[in-house]
Amino acid sequence: MFRVAEKKPTIEEKFRAVFSHVAIGTVLSTSEIVAKVVKAYPDVSENSVLPADRCYNITNAGLAYDHSFRIFEYRGRSSYRYLGENYPYCGKVTWKDEPCGSWTDGVLEKGENWPYRK
Repeated sequence: MFRVAEKKPTIEEKFRAVFSHVAIGTVLSTSEIVAKVVKAYPDVSENSVLPADRCYNITNAGLAYDHSFRIFEYRGRSSYRYLGENYPYCGKVTWKDEPCGSWTDGVLEKGENWPYRK
């Protein structure tokens, strides 16, 4: 009899599971975020836990922002505020410290200098 291989959870699913019980508004450092994910999923490399890629207010050209999983607000100096998925975020989005878009009540509007993937 053949065994069907179990599907391994994606990094997004791992983040979702780890932070699902964290209170909205909790402030965490990069090291705290990494430690939580690695403790729950020892198979995850510390180098693959990138909270900056999970933020409402920052982006990079290498990430498909429209389809990415966002749960944090970057507060500067390795500090993040947990907001959870589908948060009605209001604020600007930056790329390389320059404004490139904004959120109003959870709706994203891209600016003319939005970084597009190549």
